[in-house]
Amino acid sequence: MYKLTLDGNLLHNSDYDDYVVVNPVLKLAANKLATLTFTIYDNNPQYNNIRKLKSKIAVYRDNEIIALVRPVKSKLNFQGGIDYTCEDCLARLNDIKCRPGYFRGTQAEYITAMLNKFMKEYAAQFEPEHMNRTMQLGDAFLGVRELQAALTRVGYGEIIGSTGIDGYYGTSTKNAEEAFEADNNLTVNGVFDLGTDHPVLMQLLESYPLTPPDIIFSAGSMPRSGSSTKLFTNLEYLGYWDLLQKNVVDAYGGYLIPSYTENTITLDYKGDANLTLNEQKIRFGENLSDLFLETDADKTFSVVVPVGADTYAQIPIGTTVVIPYKLNDNGIDYIESKAGIELYGRREVVYNVGDTYDYDVIKARGQAYLDANAIKLKEKLSLSVYDLKYANINMDYLSFLDKVEVISVIHGITQTYPLTEMQITLNQPTASKITLGAETYTLTDKITSNQNDTNTRFSGINARVYNLENPDNSEEES
Repeated sequence: MYKLTLDGNLLHNSDYDDYVVVNPVLKLAANKLATLTFTIYDNNPQYNNIRKLKSKIAVYRDNEIIALVRPVKSKLNFQGGIDYTCEDCLARLNDIKCRPGYFRGTQAEYITAMLNKFMKEYAAQFEPEHMNRTMQLGDAFLGVRELQAALTRVGYGEIIGSTGIDGYYGTSTKNAEEAFEADNNLTVNGVFDLGTDHPVLMQLLESYPLTPPDIIFSAGSMPRSGSSTKLFTNLEYLGYWDLLQKNVVDAYGGYLIPSYTENTITLDYKGDANLTLNEQKIRFGENLSDLFLETDADKTFSVVVPVGADTYAQIPIGTTVVIPYKLNDNGIDYIESKAGIELYGRREVVYNVGDTYDYDVIKARGQAYLDANAIKLKEKLSLSVYDLKYANINMDYLSFLDKVEVISVIHGITQTYPLTEMQITLNQPTASKITLGAETYTLTDKITSNQNDTNTRFSGINARVYNLENPDNSEEES
């Protein structure tokens, strides 16, 4: 059902005795980097092959990759096993810092531009080094290996001699280079100078296939993006993932949703309305055993300060300028909810309404944002759920960032939520935990617990899951 691969090779599959890791747990959360933890022992053939930051571990559910991670931390335990902590390969977007600048466009255009900019910088490290350097006696880098291979292919391997293709520009490589220069009526100096005098060698070198980046990042579907242009700024040298979080998700909401292959990550940008409705329903007493409600007022606000186009994009860094957006004759630049102030006090939030200078439009969009979002408490609904797919029922898995309908008469709930967090125990998926998130008050003061009733009504599902995991016992009982 679940398996792990390491750089394309099997790392974990519970159907095999040797290729197993202990307690693999995958955690997924909306707009955050996935994490995977596990312990590996030396009986696993991949024990010595895991490289921090370089290796790619793919998490498969059946034939679909649901996460692609890289090892970042390890700890040797007393039993000789190594405990690994891995992070989403999306973290590579933070390995390179985006230089300060401005971009004007839609959210989709901005995300695409930032991923393209990152890939240009990221891919540069994979280009052959001979494209960038002169090579001469004493050099030692990848380009020298490529030059030695080219000289060997055109008949100068014997001069290079026993040292062979080792990446060091020693005397034998210099002698081979000088012989090639003499035979081709070139200046004999033993220096390879980027092909200006070496057309034959340069043609050979350019015929070498470029080493592709180990992961290709690209933009996918972006239905959450509007059509209005906005100004996106970066003055902080942020990594590209942090920059997208700040300038897209934090500013305009929605979800950056990755999809994976062994060598690619595609980012979609979607809102709640664009998420897929899962056919599986969560019903208390059937596949729902308990639920807990967490209410968070951290992002609750009662006042919005709407801003439009930034006319000061060229102001030098470090200069403070108050942009004179005034929404009425009294010089007020905000819109407030009196009911919200009475409930929670004065809590301001700045809202970018888009690339417009029209104060009436700025005010109208700000008012609409206030009416739709002010004084809401963010609620997270944590559930203990059986995914009926594991009980061999013919339906879809509960998948990360699907929309799921929750039905519990005893709690007064019939509502659809996005599945914003999952904790999957790969060796025991029926013990997985999911969290549904929403900005609503619907459930406040309605959540209760009735575990005895649940345990009774759960017996049928428990039996089916047990029999699925223990077929021998099932046959004996029958």
